[in-house]
Amino acid sequence: VKMATALQRLCVQVRQCQLRQLTRSTSTLLQHSTAWRRLSQSRTAFASDVPSSAAADLTPAEAAEVEQIVDDIDFEELYNSTNLPTLQAWISSFPGGHRVGLMQLHPTVFGQDISRIDLLHRAVVWQRTQWRMGNAKVKGRAEVRGGGRKPHPQKGTGRARASTIRAPNWRGGGVVHGPVPKDWSTKLPRKVRHKALLTALSTRYQQGDLEVVDDIQMPTRKTKEFVRLQQLHGWSSALLVYSTASDSLNFKWAVRNVPKVQALHMDSLKVYTILKYQKLVLTVSAIRELEQRYGDIPVKLETTMLSSADITSEKEEEAA
Repeated sequence: VKMATALQRLCVQVRQCQLRQLTRSTSTLLQHSTAWRRLSQSRTAFASDVPSSAAADLTPAEAAEVEQIVDDIDFEELYNSTNLPTLQAWISSFPGGHRVGLMQLHPTVFGQDISRIDLLHRAVVWQRTQWRMGNAKVKGRAEVRGGGRKPHPQKGTGRARASTIRAPNWRGGGVVHGPVPKDWSTKLPRKVRHKALLTALSTRYQQGDLEVVDDIQMPTRKTKEFVRLQQLHGWSSALLVYSTASDSLNFKWAVRNVPKVQALHMDSLKVYTILKYQKLVLTVSAIRELEQRYGDIPVKLETTMLSSADITSEKEEEAA
């Protein structure tokens, strides 16, 4: 029932083009069912998931009401009525470097508000504390070897009383309040981590530092070959993100010794690494997987590839 109510509210707000309320309503829907993630793929699968996800809690009349709500939704209208900004990016060929197509980007992944520097700061601090080892250690007076007996009698020598030669005020003694191994890691809410990642991606796109390539396959793993391609594309400082590990084996080996360039799988993408490099280079498949993972609003995205004549004219313009 909660999911059906959220679904009704979602449709109304889509038609009214209230983007912020739409995002909140989508989050509410996600809390009650995973069917929303399959909405952009299959309307039939979504309709079948609605009654099955709450079959134990719904009466037959309530289940029928939920099914009727789903049947009354015009999913094509839902797609077309979303008043979201249209984001596009050119697709460059690798290793050629010329344009081969144009693709649309998801507005909730690459169209976030880039003024939220606080989210980026929190994510970077959180990631760096996760990497901090915290293994600094010194010995206290009880851990230093030796000092078991009293160095001299308590009275009669004229010296200050002492119980051990490993006291902190003695040379070779223990350290007072010194560092000990500790866990520096902190916690950050999952929603904040996701929002910070989308903000970092949107920052690179809106500042013109995002490049899209069709693929990153290389016939050889020679570093010299990649350096030549690096100069061709102008990647003096770049983070290269791919989605298929098996197809990029030569590419990863070729990049390993190149300074200020890193190749990374999309599952290991972090805010810190995005901000560390000047350019962010994504493959088409990596972008689509990121949009499928973080794009909570269904939007039809198209990829238009240029014809052979258009590609030839693009090459001639670049040469001129």
